[in-house]
Amino acid sequence: MTKDSKYSSLNSGYALLTQNGETLQLTSKSDRFHQFQYQLYHYAALGIKFQDSLSGKHVLDLCCGRGGGLAFLTRHFKAASALGIDFSSHSISTAQDKYTEVENLSYAHGDVESLAQVEGVEGKQFDLVTCIESYHCLRNEGAVLKQAYEAMHKEGSFVIADAF
Repeated sequence: MTKDSKYSSLNSGYALLTQNGETLQLTSKSDRFHQFQYQLYHYAALGIKFQDSLSGKHVLDLCCGRGGGLAFLTRHFKAASALGIDFSSHSISTAQDKYTEVENLSYAHGDVESLAQVEGVEGKQFDLVTCIESYHCLRNEGAVLKQAYEAMHKEGSFVIADAF
């Protein structure tokens, strides 16, 4: 465990079935510690559409937890803006405290099943909406799908990565 382990991700992660399992060349020790979780976020956000960057894109992460995956995407792939939403006020507080240095990144406490009522969502159109390893926890998946669609830009994408 590292000194940052209290912030470690709960996500299972993603790896290719290769000898080292790497899809990303990560250089910092902290990034390597979270390699498989970050690879999952990278693959969901960029790999599915074979993109190299989130430059100019507005990203919404539903059920973001403590925010590490979204912070990684924003920092390394240059999203124009990124908003993470989670029902846990403790998780949001942790994310807000931990990732203050990441530009264009914000977190909001709220219920993704009432997305339009969450601060920072109303009137915005997102290019990418993600829900990583948490969709199975929602009570009303249909409402979330409908609201995510309404929050997306016409050419936007909604990516769900979950084991269900």
